[in-house]
Amino acid sequence: MIASTTMNLLSNYNILYINLDSRTERRENIESQLRARGLLSRTDLITHRISGVVGSDLSDPDYAQSLADEFGVDLEKMTPDYWLSRKNFKTMCNNKDKVIGQVGCYLAHLRAIKWAVDNDLDNVVILEDDCVILGEDDEDVEFPEPPETAEMFYLGGLFWHQTKEISEIKKTQHWLKIDPSVLKIACAFGYGFNTTRSLINVHTLLTNVWLDGKGKDKPRDWRTSGQRIRATAVDIMFVNFIQKMGEAYILSQPKMVQSDAFISDVTDVGKKTPKKPCGHAYFYKK
Repeated sequence: MIASTTMNLLSNYNILYINLDSRTERRENIESQLRARGLLSRTDLITHRISGVVGSDLSDPDYAQSLADEFGVDLEKMTPDYWLSRKNFKTMCNNKDKVIGQVGCYLAHLRAIKWAVDNDLDNVVILEDDCVILGEDDEDVEFPEPPETAEMFYLGGLFWHQTKEISEIKKTQHWLKIDPSVLKIACAFGYGFNTTRSLINVHTLLTNVWLDGKGKDKPRDWRTSGQRIRATAVDIMFVNFIQKMGEAYILSQPKMVQSDAFISDVTDVGKKTPKKPCGHAYFYKK
């Protein structure tokens, strides 16, 4: 447990929110919450919508080429064949449509992180459009200052665990360093970075899939571009590298949860995002 007496506000962060162009109802979900808190249109810091990536459209050569140009890779590395090869993208899912959906999600989060790096942001909170911000609609979101060593922090998430110690973190508001032998945080609907260096490291991690050579699953030098990494779903990339080999923290008494009102495009756990899929559970405020 990491205690902090210094409090922070969501309004102190640049905010990027990911939304597919076709998902107008999800866009309204996240924008209405930000608008009510005075976080949508700001002059001091950035609040910016990141257009999501449509994984199924990678079969369109023009769309794939536009993404290849955006990320600076050869067209062959932006095709469905590339991403459906387990040499490049590993997954336990056998549904090709779901896998391509995971790829779209991966690329959308990479797009957000790249945007933050390209615009020299020194902090950022990244939200998915199905995020639900807890608390009063017209109040800013207050939480303890993340630890200085944090390479990434979660304001909410799904978790699975092997011990009963987890119940202790619901009692007070504080930061808990994620120990994957105790718990792993899945989903990426509300997370952030406190430094430009952390953003650059995660950008490097997610783009290493396009390096040449044989890919490794868990090289310890993930912060560098010297080793090709076999990619997987973006939240699992965060588990395997930042949580296991870096400094990642989860906020007890979360400030965000994932809405169960929208159908998931990338999981096989049900038509809607369930409360407890496959042994997972939310950190709920209560």
